[in-house]
Amino acid sequence: MFAKFGVPQAEQAQWRRDLRRQLLGSERTQATFSHADYDLVLGAMREMLSQASLAVFPEKIIEAYELGERRRIIYLIDELDMPEAYVAKISRGKFGTANWRSMLFACELKHLFYTVSARKRSAAKKDKHFYGDCPF
Repeated sequence: MFAKFGVPQAEQAQWRRDLRRQLLGSERTQATFSHADYDLVLGAMREMLSQASLAVFPEKIIEAYELGERRRIIYLIDELDMPEAYVAKISRGKFGTANWRSMLFACELKHLFYTVSARKRSAAKKDKHFYGDCPF
């Protein structure tokens, strides 16, 4: 990125600080980034590279944040190891679509994750399993 815009070695640290301050509203190091902070900064850098300018477009940054959040929440839902049909049934009931992987926003996916994990915990308390002796 620095090579594309011709940023000298001496100015690179200041350039990074300015970008983080502009995007996050305060000076923060990468060591203190949350996943959302990283998505914002990475999205801005990708946008600047694709546009070949130092302008940052807020729509693209929001889109990068949303995609990053969606990927993480889908991963969390997958890690619950619940039957796909059961998750789709919950999604259809709550959000009107069984195609939860591609149709739901990150905030909706988060609610789906809460519901699915709560149902899994509830079934575990009753000594039920979602495979073989499926409770639904």
